[in-house]
Amino acid sequence: MIGNIFRTIDDSEELPKILACEEIHFENGNSLLNYKNKIISMREQDLIEVASRYFQDENYSTAILTPEK
Repeated sequence: MIGNIFRTIDDSEELPKILACEEIHFENGNSLLNYKNKIISMREQDLIEVASRYFQDENYSTAILTPEK
């Protein structure tokens, strides 16, 4: 996730767009930095807790795809 952030902001055309969107949506010029810091501060236990909350059998769906005729 962090690699994707850095790849995106390394693009001279994308960086101004991202910064403008962050400022508009979050009214904070540091929201991208704050997001990166939150990702870095996550622990393995945090991920396990989120996964166990959402990845349960009753949360799955089944889709059947068939080719068009």
